[in-house]
Amino acid sequence: MQNMSYLVGTFLEYCDEQECFIALTNLIHQHYFLNLFRGFISDVKLRVALFEQYFKQNLPDLYEHFEFLEIETAFYLTDWMLTCFVNVIDFKIACRIIDCFLLDGEVFIFKTGIALLIYFQSTLIKSSHY
Repeated sequence: MQNMSYLVGTFLEYCDEQECFIALTNLIHQHYFLNLFRGFISDVKLRVALFEQYFKQNLPDLYEHFEFLEIETAFYLTDWMLTCFVNVIDFKIACRIIDCFLLDGEVFIFKTGIALLIYFQSTLIKSSHY
């Protein structure tokens, strides 16, 4: 539930407290967030498996590199999914991601995650080869 504070802070930037509460309540009660916040392992595993398919298909070298380093997708993906990237990228960009998420659904989180990995691929591969 600690990840909820990122979404609350983002909503408070644009809404008063009552509007923030209503918006957050509506958002969290969608099946996407509700099952993730409740920690349903089957839902988390399903999303991790789907993301890994996209990851492996679009970035096979980085995917293999993560596998070699034993970096579990669930370690970063669940955080990205629950915060809509607010805690890892520029706030204004994260707000745009939330807008697109609200319009397109959770597939936009996957697309954004892959885009971030594409953007940082060379840095991620290079940084682990001292």
